Amino acid sequence: MFTAFGGCDSIMHLSLSLYQPQTVNLGNDYAFCNTTTLNAGSGITYIWSNSATSQTISVTQAGTYAVTVTDANGCTSTDGITVQELPASQTNLVPTICEGDFFQVGNSIYTQSGSYVDTLVSIANCDSIVFTNLTVNAPVSLSIDSTLCYGGSITINGTTYNATNPTGSETLLAGVLSL
Repeated sequence: MFTAFGGCDSIMHLSLSLYQPQTVNLGNDYAFCNTTTLNAGSGITYIWSNSATSQTISVTQAGTYAVTVTDANGCTSTDGITVQELPASQTNLVPTICEGDFFQVGNSIYTQSGSYVDTLVSIANCDSIVFTNLTVNAPVSLSIDSTLCYGGSITINGTTYNATNPTGSETLLAGVLSL
């Protein structure tokens, strides 16, 4: 009860509405590759620690980010998160192949000597950079000039050469010669 002017009592009726502020949850701290998006959820206005005013922000650098969200009732809720950026991995390859063969990195297929750079992306959107310095070896031609006595023979890679079979050609796999 209130005492009004002139000593008269007056009765005031009060209607009070209490609103529970909406909870903002940016989630647990985590690591990302390249870029990640932070989402503050639904609200009317947003104020991020980087001065952004949208519901979502795209993050490309590690750090701690906070947002204050105001809902339709004017209530505010704040949350923060720390994110770490994972570095891209780098791999150096120095393969040697034979002419006619190929070397594959991801979806790239190489058949000629040279230096190549491929960027592979994992399911977590992390870059893996592969530097390849490829050498392609030309086939080697080898001649065997041998003199045999009558009735003699020489066997190369399982083929016997003699007076009735004096010449031939053999393909050597991986540089192995069997005499």
